[in-house]
Amino acid sequence: MAAGVKRNPGAVLYDRDYHLWPEESSNAVPGGTYADSEGVDNEQGYDIFWGSALVTAPETYEFLIRRNRAPGVAVGSLEYNTPQPGLASSYEVSQDGLAVTFKLRPGVKFHRKAPVNGREMNIDDWRTSVQRFEAMHPHATEWLELRDKVEFPDTRTMVVRLKEPYAPFVIRSTEGTIGFSPAIMPRELHEKVELAATVAAGTNFRELVDHQPSRYLAYERFDDYWDGKPFIDRWVEYNIPEPANKSAQFLTQNIISFIPTMREVLQIRTSAPEAMIIADQISTTDMQRFIYGRQEANTAPWKDARVRIALHRAMNWDGLLGLRSNRDEFRSRGIEVEADFATHVPFDPLFWLDPRKNELGPQSENYLYNVAEAKKLVTAAGYPNGIEMIINSRNTTFQGSDDWTVYKSEMENSGVVRFELREYRTSTDYLNNVVRSNNFKGMSFLQSGGGDTDADYHLTRQFHSRGTATAYSSPEMDRLIEAQRRERDILKRAEVIKDIQKLAATQWPVGPGSHRHAPFRLEWPWLRNASYPQVSWGHKRWLDPAMPRRDRRA
Repeated sequence: MAAGVKRNPGAVLYDRDYHLWPEESSNAVPGGTYADSEGVDNEQGYDIFWGSALVTAPETYEFLIRRNRAPGVAVGSLEYNTPQPGLASSYEVSQDGLAVTFKLRPGVKFHRKAPVNGREMNIDDWRTSVQRFEAMHPHATEWLELRDKVEFPDTRTMVVRLKEPYAPFVIRSTEGTIGFSPAIMPRELHEKVELAATVAAGTNFRELVDHQPSRYLAYERFDDYWDGKPFIDRWVEYNIPEPANKSAQFLTQNIISFIPTMREVLQIRTSAPEAMIIADQISTTDMQRFIYGRQEANTAPWKDARVRIALHRAMNWDGLLGLRSNRDEFRSRGIEVEADFATHVPFDPLFWLDPRKNELGPQSENYLYNVAEAKKLVTAAGYPNGIEMIINSRNTTFQGSDDWTVYKSEMENSGVVRFELREYRTSTDYLNNVVRSNNFKGMSFLQSGGGDTDADYHLTRQFHSRGTATAYSSPEMDRLIEAQRRERDILKRAEVIKDIQKLAATQWPVGPGSHRHAPFRLEWPWLRNASYPQVSWGHKRWLDPAMPRRDRRA
């Protein structure tokens, strides 16, 4: 079962190698239905400006800029980190970094449904999208903090003027970036907001044609798509929340892929030997972390960075990774489990430093498991008997989880800490007091976030003194964070982020979370041009003519 890059029946593949998969457009055979599944249904409508229509939003609406993902574009490369024009035909950042100019792409059409009826996109769609995004989107805060004003000097131009230079502005204006910037919705849906929830009419390569709640979402290709007619005719996303049912649908070849638990992958594979095993790519932007609360932050024992470092060193994170990933069984079959090693920055090869290779210097050891050293640290800080600490959780996802059971047991057996658990009654209470305001005492348990964003989302929010989730910072940390926000040269900015990681290894502003593994999915070998991701570039994908029931409908 050695890993390779050829998408043959029974292959073991890794999405990290997607850039090595072939460009197959010249051999494309148009047509067919791509059938897959979703575990959740869209019950809140299609209005992306409420921030809730997660299932259909990226399949319908597009952004001015899109990420560069294609054959030959390797993860972490300069090309990978250089956004491409989308609904904007071009973009330009002024020399002083205070203005970003977008040019409207001519000939872009909306989907063929009322009230837009396939009309061409114009600057009013951009204007009303920006206005409504700023007025109501739950994630518009950062945009509003950065932008001075938005101007529309003519019918093809939008200029975003910033209060200060912000280097990540363009890359954070791409798809999937936690609502940092507005997607483009037709003005008719902004003018009658009740339509935005009931009509999905964007510009993307596929058009929603049927939605049967709790059953499926069906799309058809949009022949007038501005970047070329899609190869695939139809897409059906079945709502299958039960894992056993999803497994059965996969084995009968009714859906193209399936993500089992890590303990089920090899078992299910024995019933489908021609299915490929593919490891997802570990996010280069997301991060797990423990956040410290501001309440009593300067008087509690963990005010001392040595205590915060000890809280990390006392936990066998590699052992937890092995438990969660079923790593030993995969290794016995000759299959590598793709994993990261958690530090204070996302796992992006452009700037991430590996403590196991001493790439952070003497501070590298702060990330390494060693209970005896953890005890020495808390003793040196004045707590030879360990500390007591409140750990804050969202009650719906906490107790009973493997992560919490193993973590609590190991930490308390280490003698470093004794936890007092505080569970919030509702998710809203937790979000308001922990995530959005940092108004709590102690530490939050394993927050994960970031999405397809940029390292600055974490650095400014959690390390800078003005960050909404910062309890511990310093003038030097602020200086470095502000420097990487200004630096437009990608490689020079990466060097500043390396310096931030080295400083964080000493100051320990947040606790790095658990190491992540890439889940394996099982996938039938029918998809071609798979280097192109579904969102933004899915029009270039096509289906093998040998695919069973290739031309079926929902």
